[in-house]
Amino acid sequence: MLQPLTPPKAAAAAAGGGQDIAAAPPPRFWDARLARWLVRPLARTAVRPNHITTLRLALGLGAAWYAAGTGWWAQAAGAWLFALSNVIDHADGELARMTGRTSRAGHLYDIAVDCLVHVVFLAALGVGQRDVFGTAAAAVLGAVAGVCVGFIFLVRLLMTERAGKAGAPLPSLGGFDAEDVLYVLPFVALAHGLGVFLVLAAAGSAPSLVVTLVAWARLRRTHPAGPDSAPPGSPATLPTDRAGRSAPGRHTVEDMP
Repeated sequence: MLQPLTPPKAAAAAAGGGQDIAAAPPPRFWDARLARWLVRPLARTAVRPNHITTLRLALGLGAAWYAAGTGWWAQAAGAWLFALSNVIDHADGELARMTGRTSRAGHLYDIAVDCLVHVVFLAALGVGQRDVFGTAAAAVLGAVAGVCVGFIFLVRLLMTERAGKAGAPLPSLGGFDAEDVLYVLPFVALAHGLGVFLVLAAAGSAPSLVVTLVAWARLRRTHPAGPDSAPPGSPATLPTDRAGRSAPGRHTVEDMP
């Protein structure tokens, strides 16, 4: 029986040519460490990084579906699914590094899914809080939070394209970064606090977008466009093969099958 062709890097990884995870230092952030532990058994299976990204998308959309409900149990379920999807968000990159399957297309797919999940979830949360704030006010809160977060994702992508990850750092402390605050959302839901969370998200996302835009404008002045000005390791300077594969980053995964 004919066997399907295997990309050279994937074949090398299957034979031990991928990153030596046992010898590699652990990820900096705790959720990435958990993600690595979860996907380690999948390294020698047919599961590919983009399968993990698609699972994250399904969980995120499921979270939005439940968050749009009016019952407390539904919104709590949505919050827990959203937190789980955020853990899974790190798993695709960890699996890609284990198996040697990385690409720019997978990187962009991961970012698009990440952005979509956050935007749709926040908008759905606004719909779910209509009994608390009224239909119109709740919809505005969800829309403001969702749209601002979507633009923040877009601007941060432009920043990393221009200057690499160092161009768009997130505040971090003790193995947690700023995004990890979302892991408290399930407990906020259990305490009937999603309405307060929605108000804070809408109120905080707009100033955060302004800060991000200011940082982007400053970065454009300090890092002019062009491959010659890009720092080593940024997308503009990563070597690629004919299939478009490049060196792995935190969220780089393989091409869609």
